[in-house]
Amino acid sequence: MKEMLDREINRESLKNAAKLLYDINYMVFFGTALGIHRDGDVLLEDDDVDLLAASEEYQNIKSRLLANGYDLSINVEGVFCQYTKKVNGKTALLDFYFYNYHDLDHVIERWNFSGAYSDPSNYLVIPNSILFEIKTMDYFGTKLKIPNDLEAVCIWLYGERYKEPLKKDIDYDHRVTNNKPEIVYK
Repeated sequence: MKEMLDREINRESLKNAAKLLYDINYMVFFGTALGIHRDGDVLLEDDDVDLLAASEEYQNIKSRLLANGYDLSINVEGVFCQYTKKVNGKTALLDFYFYNYHDLDHVIERWNFSGAYSDPSNYLVIPNSILFEIKTMDYFGTKLKIPNDLEAVCIWLYGERYKEPLKKDIDYDHRVTNNKPEIVYK
C-alpha cells in the first residue's frame, strides 16, 4: 500500500505540475478531481495526485517532467505513467492517466482502478460532455485545469454519495462494469 501524504505535500505537487504543464491540455481526475470539487483542495489524505491527458500529450508531458527533476517509476506508454519527486522531504506521486478518442461522444481511459489496461472490459468509456472543454480555476495562486463539469465527473466516478468522505478499500471498492465505474459500499 502506498503511503498517505499530508494535504500540503499533494497540494505542492499539484501546483508544481500545473505550473510546468501550463500549455498542455491535462485536467485533474479521479481522487484529485473529487477533492478539488468537494473540498476546494486535494483530499485531506491521499497517496497521489491524479491527472488525465490525451495520449498525444504523453511525450510532451514525459519530456517536461523529466527535464524538471521528476523520476518515472511506472511507464506504460500512452496509457499510464507515475512520476515521483521529493516535496518537502516526502516522495510525492504524480499519476498520469492517458485517454484515446473512442467516438464523437466518448474517450477511453485504460488504466483506471485496476491497472488491467489490456482488458477492454476494464476500460472506462467517458462521456466527452463532462470533460470538455477543459476549464481553468485559481488554485492557491496557480492556474489549474479542470474538467468542463467537475461535479458530473465526481458523480460519474464516485456515485451520488461522492460528497461523503469515504476511504477507498475500507468503506468502498471500485470496479468497472459495462465500461463505467461502479462503487460497491462495504
